[in-house]
Amino acid sequence: MDVSGTNKRYVYLAAALAGLAGLYALGCYVQPPQVGITDVQEHEGETVSVVGRVVDAYQTGEASIITICRGDARLMVFVPGGCAVHYGDQVEVEGTVQRYQGRWEIVADRVETLRSWDAVSIPLWELASHYNDYVDTNVNVTGYISRLYDSSFYLTDVQQQYSVQVRHPRSINLSARRHDQVAVRARLTYTPDTMSLYLDICEEAHGVTVLG
Repeated sequence: MDVSGTNKRYVYLAAALAGLAGLYALGCYVQPPQVGITDVQEHEGETVSVVGRVVDAYQTGEASIITICRGDARLMVFVPGGCAVHYGDQVEVEGTVQRYQGRWEIVADRVETLRSWDAVSIPLWELASHYNDYVDTNVNVTGYISRLYDSSFYLTDVQQQYSVQVRHPRSINLSARRHDQVAVRARLTYTPDTMSLYLDICEEAHGVTVLG
């Protein structure tokens, strides 16, 4: 009796069955519809996919609660198992729509980072023209230092048409000098009292890199 041949047949059969099971599972998975943030209320109890930029994120126990935005629209996302995202990341959220304490939210099964906040440099004109899309998020901005102080400096574009104040702790080791081209990683904030935008260096991932 050829035992080794019999064992091989069992192995081949098991591999074939595993492959069929994988194909069946793949066929059963249906990509949820992608909807806009303002349209989630039309899909209560359904599984949907939503894309947005992270404007708030914090942990509560093992879970994460994040807020994503698209333009002026915002949506809270509850992630039971937690997730590692940062302010300004572009993410895709997949989960079930529900109404909680009078607000619409998604209980997420999956959160995928489509683009990290520091992967793309945003020009100053874009920041000034569409600041509502970026306020309260991390941004990566390139420009030139026009004025330099102890705890801040002004970043301007090459034509000196747009300018923004960059605020940083006095303890930061800033090696940049006036007229240097720099990449600034910071949080874009808005102060209603003065109606002014600022770039605040306030996290470990923030900083200033001299270019060239």
